[in-house]
Amino acid sequence: MNLQEHIRKVLREEDNRKTQSLLHLIKQNGLYHFMEMSNVSIEDIVQQVEELPREVVEQYIIDFVYDRGYGVIWDNRKRMLVLGFFEPNRSVDYITSDGKTLHVEISEYEDDMDEPVDVYTTTSKNLSDEVIMDIAYDITKHRI
Repeated sequence: MNLQEHIRKVLREEDNRKTQSLLHLIKQNGLYHFMEMSNVSIEDIVQQVEELPREVVEQYIIDFVYDRGYGVIWDNRKRMLVLGFFEPNRSVDYITSDGKTLHVEISEYEDDMDEPVDVYTTTSKNLSDEVIMDIAYDITKHRI
């Protein structure tokens, strides 16, 4: 049975069994690949499984950026513009990935919001679960 047939079978299962099967299938194949094959939205998946593990969501963002981001000349990463505030004075400007790690460029502003007072790059491990989920939702709604 191919992955698409397996996805259709899982989606027809009873609710309790479907939740476990769906989460197992997502972990096994990756959320990005699962969503591409099934055309099921992240909202529908979250509604069904109630909560996606952070590592699954981070891997989704990594796979998305690596597949759809643009290449950069100085290394083998892919890059994508984000421009989203996650605190009143901090924004994620770019996300990059080498296919394994998600890096984020963050700008910090003072009250006037004109020019950033600091710009730095860190990994997604330094972002909250909420920010990671917000980036994933923005990606699926094609706001990025």
